Amino acid sequence: MSLLDLDLSIICQIEYLHGGGDISPGDEKKVIRFEKKIAEWKRDVVDKKPKLPGGKTPTKQQMSDDMFTLQNECGGYWCKGETCKCDRSHWVVHESMLNCWECMHAPCACEAPLVWDEKENAYYYFFLSCDGLTKRNIWVSEPTSNIARMTFKIKEKKRKEREQKEREEENCAENQKNAHNQGYCCHEHGQEAKEKFKKEKKGKKARVNGPHHCIHCDEDPCVCVQIEERLSKNADIYFDAEDHTHDPVRTNSGRRKRAYQYTAFILWEGINYRKPHYKCVEDGVRALFPPLGGKRMGYKAK
Repeated sequence: MSLLDLDLSIICQIEYLHGGGDISPGDEKKVIRFEKKIAEWKRDVVDKKPKLPGGKTPTKQQMSDDMFTLQNECGGYWCKGETCKCDRSHWVVHESMLNCWECMHAPCACEAPLVWDEKENAYYYFFLSCDGLTKRNIWVSEPTSNIARMTFKIKEKKRKEREQKEREEENCAENQKNAHNQGYCCHEHGQEAKEKFKKEKKGKKARVNGPHHCIHCDEDPCVCVQIEERLSKNADIYFDAEDHTHDPVRTNSGRRKRAYQYTAFILWEGINYRKPHYKCVEDGVRALFPPLGGKRMGYKAK
C-alpha cells in the first residue's frame, strides 16, 4: 500500500472538516491519521511561531490547507521516523533554523537515531566513545534546563564557527582560482590591480573636462603633445640633409613612417599592430613632417 492510500482524499478531508460528510467504512484509520497530523502540525509548527497580540489559533481547516501547501511546494514533510529513527512522529519544515540540508531533516538526523526527551522537550542522540568511557547525550534541539541549554549553545557556537571557517576557505580558493584565470599570481595582487585601475579611471573621468583634454586619444594632455619632443629627437638620428635636398618628398615620407612606428612602440610597446593611430597622432606627425608632394598614405585595412 502506498503512502497516498493511507491518507484521506482531499474531498474527504474537506467534507470531514466541515462536518457534512460521512466516514466511509474502512476510513476510520485514515481519519485517526489525519487528526494526528493536524495535532502534530499545531505542536511542531503553530505553537513554535511567535504569537502576535490578539492573534488567534488557526482552525483545523487553515492548518489542513497549510499542511497541503507545505507538502505540495516541497517545503517539508511529515516524518514518521524513516530518517531520524525516532519513535515520535513530527513535522519537518525545511525553512527551520535546525534544518540540515545533508539529511533534509529538522533537527539534524545525520547521527540517527534521535530520541525525544519529554522532560527537556528536545531531541538528542546518544554518544558512546570507542573505549566506552565517555557517555553523554548530544542535544540537536534546544533543551529547557539551564545546564543542558548551555551545553547546546556552546555546541551550536562551535558549529557556526566551523561553518564560517569552511565558507571562508571556499571563498579563498574560489578567489585564488579567479585570480589565476585573470593572469594574477594571487587574489591579493588581483585586488590591488583592480583598485589601481579604479583610481586611474576615476582620475581620468576628472580630467575629461580639462582644458587640455584630447577627444581623440582621451588623454590630458594629448598623447601627441607628450611624445612630440621624442619623435623629433628620433627623426634627427636618421635625418640626412643631402637626401632631403635631393628628394624632400621621399625623405619626409620615410620620416613619417619611422615616427608612426616609434609612436606605436611608445604607446603599445610594439610596432606590428594592425590598428590605426589616434587622429591627433596622425595630424601631429603630418605637421612635423608635412607631405610636400600633396600625397599621403594613411591606415590600410586588410
